[in-house]
Amino acid sequence: MDCGSGREVRGRGRGDENPKGPEYDDFNAETQGDELARYVLIFFIILVFLSPTLEAASTEIRPALAAFIEGRYADAEDSLKTRLAHRGTNRARTCYLLGRINTWKGDLEAAFDWFEKAVDADPNTADYQYWLGMMYGARAQRAGIFGKPGKARRARKAFEKAVRLDPDHIAARTKLVEYHLLAPGIIGGSKDKALKHAAEIASRNPMEGHMVQAIIHAKEKAQDKREKAYLDAVAQANGNVRPVISLATHYLREERRLDAIRVYETFLQSHPDRGPVLRRLSNLYRLEKENEKAFRAVRRSHEVATEALAALAAESHPGVQSFENALTEEGFRLQALYAIGRFSALTGREPDLGLESLTAYLSQVPAHWRRARANGLYRLGRIYARKGERNLARDAYRNVLKLNKEHKGARKALEKLE
Repeated sequence: MDCGSGREVRGRGRGDENPKGPEYDDFNAETQGDELARYVLIFFIILVFLSPTLEAASTEIRPALAAFIEGRYADAEDSLKTRLAHRGTNRARTCYLLGRINTWKGDLEAAFDWFEKAVDADPNTADYQYWLGMMYGARAQRAGIFGKPGKARRARKAFEKAVRLDPDHIAARTKLVEYHLLAPGIIGGSKDKALKHAAEIASRNPMEGHMVQAIIHAKEKAQDKREKAYLDAVAQANGNVRPVISLATHYLREERRLDAIRVYETFLQSHPDRGPVLRRLSNLYRLEKENEKAFRAVRRSHEVATEALAALAAESHPGVQSFENALTEEGFRLQALYAIGRFSALTGREPDLGLESLTAYLSQVPAHWRRARANGLYRLGRIYARKGERNLARDAYRNVLKLNKEHKGARKALEKLE
């Protein structure tokens, strides 16, 4: 699931693998793992910024939630669309959920339309304004030089309205900090306004206050202060993985891999079942040649996501928050499947499990995740090549190049097999 991560708006340190080498892919230690990371930066939103204004439970949501958890994403959408024709349906909430599913899938144009409809039906819910702002931000990132300012201003106005509706909406305030830090004055950027919103965040949530200070220090290139802000955020994390991942990522950017490992290991002593941390730690263990630890961690990350999804499926009266959690955990499950396959491709261990995991992953990855699909096929080809199944490896590499003709790893591997 860069609409949502800088991260939030996210600096994308790639510390655990060399971004110039053949092992680089969307599912490295720093990314959310789906195509959205390239558009709207959603990672931290998914992990943390699940807003307090979400509506109460409703049986209307159950069929769509069940379908989504089972990997039938199109059926989940169809179920919600069918609800729109029923009298008494909460139209705004249903449109919002359709927007969230399409955001998760990476179809940002469809997501924009649904969030716009949600706001039209209910302009006074902060979450709806926030996500419409995120979509305007995505459009601004992809627009030409003349189109960027207008779309950026619309994003800012949506975030500002979200904050007026809900002064405690930390995600919207964080986006406003980023906007005012990065936007030129001619379109409303203002460091003073950024600092004002940062102070408001700190007064409402000290951990988030430290995190937003890290954003400010990053803009100022004050790396020591940035590290201190992350350390302070970790001290107040109370199980929240975002500061932990941010601090570890900071260390990886500075080529302090052992410090990053220490951060993750310390956190897991108190919170042993945090899938995103387990998955990232697994990758670092692999780089340190501690393959047994790496394998245990990545397997556990998959188990955690699967268990969480099973618990959500068992809810008798799920609400919007349940759907948000399902989006998060399904993303984590797919990432874990990919990570297991990548581990097998890189180490030669557990090849059958690697093939099984990648096959499951590729059967469910949304079509919009083209680069992620290409990377999954590349790992599949690597495992087939290790097993001596050259024809299957060739087919996998050729399919990679259909999706991403610039994939150097697949092109080089295919040349060796021809």
